[in-house]
Amino acid sequence: MKYFIDKNKQIYAYEDEATDKQIKEGLTPISEEEFNALINPPKSKEELLNEAKELKINEINKTKEKVLNGGFSFEGKIYQSSNEDQLRINGAVTNALVNPNLIPYIDWIALDNTTTRFSVEEFKLFASSMAYFIQQTIFKAKDLKEKIRNAISLEELNSITWED
Repeated sequence: MKYFIDKNKQIYAYEDEATDKQIKEGLTPISEEEFNALINPPKSKEELLNEAKELKINEINKTKEKVLNGGFSFEGKIYQSSNEDQLRINGAVTNALVNPNLIPYIDWIALDNTTTRFSVEEFKLFASSMAYFIQQTIFKAKDLKEKIRNAISLEELNSITWED
């Protein structure tokens, strides 16, 4: 390819086989590197920062999901905490509240596959602990993403991390 530019900064590209008669008059030849730089100008610092922010927010979202699905601790044991587990825990609490005289206890399986027997009151505390864990994790991610959006430099952005 042959590359050219005119006085108005309009860029032209011709096949190598193009003759001088086929090439518009008044064009200045430029190299392929110059042509590529003109059609793909380098990104501004702001564009680069915004792209880095987007990547960092995605990283925080992935970490949040990993934490939410990684289980939560209650009285020294780790219990599953995925969305499905949350629904099951909430369903068990609802069942115990609706049928308090029929449900003397609730058995729940920990992440290590051991079973814990809870009284209804203990299970309500367990469910509340799970809800608190979920809420804290979501708000931690929200706060970190807000810091990311407000970062004014790559250095500041890179200093924002998920701390356990």
